[in-house]
Amino acid sequence: MACNSSEPAQEGEQDTASQVASAPSEKPGPVQLAPCDETGCTAFRPISQEIVAAGEKGKLIKAKLLGGSSSIEGSPLEWNTYPHEITIFCAEKLPSILIDTEEGWQVDVIDFEYLSQVQIASRDVYGYYCHPDDENFPLSSRSYGYRAIPEEYQDLMVEDPQELFAIAAKR
Repeated sequence: MACNSSEPAQEGEQDTASQVASAPSEKPGPVQLAPCDETGCTAFRPISQEIVAAGEKGKLIKAKLLGGSSSIEGSPLEWNTYPHEITIFCAEKLPSILIDTEEGWQVDVIDFEYLSQVQIASRDVYGYYCHPDDENFPLSSRSYGYRAIPEEYQDLMVEDPQELFAIAAKR
């Protein structure tokens, strides 16, 4: 059962519209719900995306999305006031969500073989941007070549997201 997928609050809608104006080729996407668990429910609404680099080993996508959550299944989602930006590395050898921090880029590598509860939202964001036409993703992840991620790749920090192309080439 999913959370109540009510649209973002009026204030969030205004913020969303201003973000879309800066990227006229993109439209806000539909609300994407993650499965609820004992900690509650999460959701996101895609705002914009841009492919910033692509190569033989993967593709980097910069995305803006509006996040929402609910502490109880079935209750309305509370939407963040402003969208946030993430970078997604679409790559079978190093599927990742990157977050820009003061210490550098935090790389959250998604292990589809041994997915932790914390990674479910990242998995869903990854699937939305990297496999938008596959309704069976993540169930179909093995067919794309995703395999267990060795421990040395689990906790990565990089200075530049483009470094992931070289790291993925070594795997």
